[in-house]
Amino acid sequence: MIAALGGELIEKVEEAGNATHVIAGDDKNSLRRTPKVMIGICRTSNIVHMNWLTTSAKKRKAQPCRSFLLVNDTKAEEAYGFNMSDAISRGSEMRREGKTLLNGMSVFICKGVAGNKAPPENELKLIVEAAGGIWVTVPVLEKLKASEGIIVTSNPAPKKQLSSKEVAKAIKNGMQHRTTSWLFDCIMKQELSGLYDK
Repeated sequence: MIAALGGELIEKVEEAGNATHVIAGDDKNSLRRTPKVMIGICRTSNIVHMNWLTTSAKKRKAQPCRSFLLVNDTKAEEAYGFNMSDAISRGSEMRREGKTLLNGMSVFICKGVAGNKAPPENELKLIVEAAGGIWVTVPVLEKLKASEGIIVTSNPAPKKQLSSKEVAKAIKNGMQHRTTSWLFDCIMKQELSGLYDK
């Protein structure tokens, strides 16, 4: 159906940032907070129900997305604590202004986060970059000012991650740290909330 509409199916997560449309639910399946969905919501407002594709295929022309946006998935919205309509609006506004969620903020992911109730490192990096963040490693972390970055830990944050030499020093110098759950919630809401709250 996608090929018949002149489109291309993106299956690899590495290419998800190029998607113009994200089909994220149908009548049987609710939206899931996958890496592809999180990357997609950072890049496009076209987060649609499967009916968009089937209707477009029947009419042999890609239909306007407005009537097919995945904005009534109450199960997913409740599970992930967000409102898709609000997230789409916020994301659209940021893109119109030439901004992104993380807007050039440096993000350091602690050792042991990847794969621990979080995607693998390569997918975490893709998510951070799709949100406009800069993926940094230890040598860069050591040179950052507190206001230039954020440290992301597992959820909950184990002492081992917070007490590593470089991370402990950055935190002592005032750099904020948050969990992967916080990061993923911000991405789904398209709103950077609670970063400077104590």
